[in-house]
Amino acid sequence: MVKISGLTTAQANEKLNKFGPNKLNERQGLSPIKLLINQLRKNYLIYLFVFTAALSFFVGKTVTGWAILSIVLMVIGTTFIQEYRAEKAINSLKNMILSLSILIRNGKERKVESSKLFLEISLSCTLAKEYLQME
Repeated sequence: MVKISGLTTAQANEKLNKFGPNKLNERQGLSPIKLLINQLRKNYLIYLFVFTAALSFFVGKTVTGWAILSIVLMVIGTTFIQEYRAEKAINSLKNMILSLSILIRNGKERKVESSKLFLEISLSCTLAKEYLQME
């Protein structure tokens, strides 16, 4: 059987400095106002519907104008609620992530914080596992 010794602590620290930590870039949480503004900026159909409502008021079709504006407001409200809940769900999922990994360092099995790993370790472990399965 093949004995795997893993990296030494010095090698691991050197590679961690070279490749950086195994972390997702933290995105600043959006405030509800910024979320609403981003939603309005990205959705060009809202501009079209507001223009159509204004045109309806101009032509004298006030009922149609109010109907269009009410539908636009309902769509904006529904989309805002969904995006706000999704942001909250993402933040709570980030807090639930298990952050320990088991690896071999200096010939011994150790538990290490996942943020102290780097991409090369994951790739090496996958390749080593595939190599051992082939034997």
